[in-house]
Formats: sequence, structure tokens, C-alpha cells
Amino acid sequence: MPIFSALPFKPESGSPYYIFLIEALPDFEAPNLASEIDDALCALNIMYRLKRSSGAVGPARVTYLSSGHWRAAAQRAGTARGTGETQYKHPVLLRQDTAPFADLA
Repeated sequence: MPIFSALPFKPESGSPYYIFLIEALPDFEAPNLASEIDDALCALNIMYRLKRSSGAVGPARVTYLSSGHWRAAAQRAGTARGTGETQYKHPVLLRQDTAPFADLA
């Protein structure tokens, strides 16, 4: 399974949505991954399902990152904190205002 994080994104117009940032792996193919994630979220979370059905939240989107992206992020974070990457905790949910991914939407 690829490593991922989710980024809630609020565009200037339209409904907010989640972008799933997934590191590409060799031989990983999932052409319908965004709709599969969206369907799973609707099945698992009644609030998400209600917000999707009302249009308050848009469908999930997937953005593939280059192979090694998250390892490099762990190294950068460890260097910046002076703790090394062994103390790095992978972010599962990112904030739009602090993440360097806003241009991916």
C-alpha cells in the first residue's frame, strides 16, 4: 500500500474537497482510486456521505507524488528539528495553509 496524506482543500469557488497525496510506487495502478476512496469514505462516515450528497463537500481527488517523496520529507523534517528521521511522524492529515501542496489542486 502506498504512503499517503490527505489535504482538505477549499477552492476560491465551489465546494471544498480532499486531495489524497499518494506516493507513486512501481507497478501501482488504480485508475479509479479517487472514486473508490470517495465511495469508501461515504460508506464509513455518515457525515461525509451527507455532505457529499448535499454538495457541501466535493468528490475526493488523488495527486500522485514522485517516488521517494515522503522519505525525503522525513529527512528534511528530521534535519530541521535536529532529531533525525527516526522521530518523524508521517502526517495523515495536512493543513492547507501550512502544507506546500496548495498548488496541486
